[in-house]
Amino acid sequence: MATSPNREAAVATLVAALHKQYPTKGFKIHPSLKFVQTEGSYGIDVQVTAPISKDEILVVVPESCPFCTSNIPSKDSVSGGIGKELYRLLQIVEAESEGIVASIATQHEYHVDGKEIALALLAMYVRCASDRKQTLFGDSVNSGCTWCEQAATWPSEEEMIRDSPLYWTEKERSILGRSFVRQHLESTVQQVKQVFDGAVLPILTKELHSTSSPFDITSFVLPSVEDRDLAGENEELWSSFLYGFSIVYSRCHEGSDGRPELIPIVDLLNGLSSVCSDDINVNFVRGKWPFIRGDLFQNEC
Repeated sequence: MATSPNREAAVATLVAALHKQYPTKGFKIHPSLKFVQTEGSYGIDVQVTAPISKDEILVVVPESCPFCTSNIPSKDSVSGGIGKELYRLLQIVEAESEGIVASIATQHEYHVDGKEIALALLAMYVRCASDRKQTLFGDSVNSGCTWCEQAATWPSEEEMIRDSPLYWTEKERSILGRSFVRQHLESTVQQVKQVFDGAVLPILTKELHSTSSPFDITSFVLPSVEDRDLAGENEELWSSFLYGFSIVYSRCHEGSDGRPELIPIVDLLNGLSSVCSDDINVNFVRGKWPFIRGDLFQNEC
């Protein structure tokens, strides 16, 4: 596999892009926060270079910025209709996925969500564009979209294979015994594969073999997957989709419209509770600039 990319530099690039897009208000990051990638560490470490007082705001991200299906510029005409076509494709995938989920819901205590499946496909598409240094919706739209920069801050496929339990083998899962955690994990992987085989794969296959489609196989297959020389297009699409779902599964939040979303910078703050003291606590809230008010959104450290 290829060497893991420099995620520390990617975070700096994303922060600079957000500052450029929102120079006066909308985006804010505390100057004492520092994102570093140290050798031998798991992913990105968030460090504090100076004391931060209680209730001080760490990060502010505008509502127009999060990575979600509802923020796709589907009405843009300059992009050649790519945004519109992608939005259409994701809507079809979401609807078909919901049908499959409904048919198997009684077999599982927890079931995946069609909206998560659609977001995973979007993550898969954007990560491909980011890795291949391609624009998403045309130059005019991409200049105001930081999704490629955001995708570059995520763990690589190599890192997710190493760290995500969704990639665990049967032998690795056996260490969990007959616990609920193991049942939940195996149920999730089983459902994701069922939804992929029943909805995502046939829809993508039809789309990619249509002469009128603006997409081709490289739009949805990660370069790292190509490098492994898997057995055929279906396996390449599955491996790329599992990566996209792993990203969504590990770091998405519920948006104000109830749909899942990946919030830039915030999606790097999913800390490990086992190494955080009781004195460290980060709250996610929603409100209007510059006053952050409203009910508690999510509480995690």
